[in-house]
Amino acid sequence: MLDIVTGEELRLLAAAESQFCVSIYLPTDPTMDDQGSIRLKNLLRRTAEELAALGVRSPDIDKALAGAETIRADGHWWANVGRGAALFGCDGDWRTVRLPGTVSELVVVADHLHLKPLLPFLADGTDFHILALSENQVRLLRANRYTVSEVDAEEIPANAAEVLQYDDRESQLHSHGADRVGSGRVVSGFHGHGGATDFSETDRMRFLHAIEAGLHQTIGDTPGPLVLAGVTDLVARFRGLTKQRNLVDEAIVGNPDKASPQKLQERAWPLVEPRLSGARKEAAQAVATGSKPMSVSVAETVLAAADGRVAELFVPIAVQNWGLFDPANRQVTEHEQRQPGDRDLLDLAAVETVAHGGSVFAVDESEMPDGTAIAAVLRY
Repeated sequence: MLDIVTGEELRLLAAAESQFCVSIYLPTDPTMDDQGSIRLKNLLRRTAEELAALGVRSPDIDKALAGAETIRADGHWWANVGRGAALFGCDGDWRTVRLPGTVSELVVVADHLHLKPLLPFLADGTDFHILALSENQVRLLRANRYTVSEVDAEEIPANAAEVLQYDDRESQLHSHGADRVGSGRVVSGFHGHGGATDFSETDRMRFLHAIEAGLHQTIGDTPGPLVLAGVTDLVARFRGLTKQRNLVDEAIVGNPDKASPQKLQERAWPLVEPRLSGARKEAAQAVATGSKPMSVSVAETVLAAADGRVAELFVPIAVQNWGLFDPANRQVTEHEQRQPGDRDLLDLAAVETVAHGGSVFAVDESEMPDGTAIAAVLRY
């Protein structure tokens, strides 16, 4: 089961090809008892109906969906799902993707997998870091819009005690073992007469310089934004000495020690989203002004994407435009109503764009530039 969708994973899924490839999307919730299994059962019934409409015999349908039925009956799988899930089957081989955000129910049977609903969860280009600072605990988190995990960074001190442990402070402070959350290391933490408030300014700066050195060794010049979390005074001191060029101006203010990684990610996202969405805004401006070669025709965009000419593409995430694409004859046929064997042409354009190194912005229909059905900025 995949957890984070990358461009490479998307390209591997896009390469799958068969006469009948099945793509199933459903919202999930491990606390809903049997509701998820019932929902998937209904979606598999719809899949069987679509396969039957394409002329597949009943025994072959049962064989094709056997792997999905095994997943449906797997209690361990349901206990570990996220907020959404995707199941992909080609020639009886099934794989699943656990999604950190919800998706709408959807079944698509075509000669390729339907991948557009995965695009909002694409990790590439949306990663950022959070450095949670306090004298008692230092954590480095890596996150994107939907996921967060703690980085096991041995180079970064776990707390001030680790930096100052050789100082002669026995008359004021006593050390105790304290597990560092998520890292598996056990380090000393200070307690006693005032705890962190007993640190001199020299101590505090030694601590922060050690963090800076370890941070540089751990993430170097990683291009993603870095968000600081901590009390105002400590954050200000670290901001004054760090050489990190991608530091976000605003910080998560307050003691971060008891905040979960998920809570820190939720508070950090509004701070980094404007920076990460800059490329999308620039592409939308190019569409609006016509300052670059562009297309708002579905058929033209499909051909351009297949040729590798699409640099940036906007597609509505919850809208499908059904039809057929014949690459040999370079013919795109659009249908007003879905027909057996049809493929979502918007999905096709998106997958081809990613495969050729372009960027895809899968957005709500209301966010499409100038209300278009599709919008592409072309390389030439």
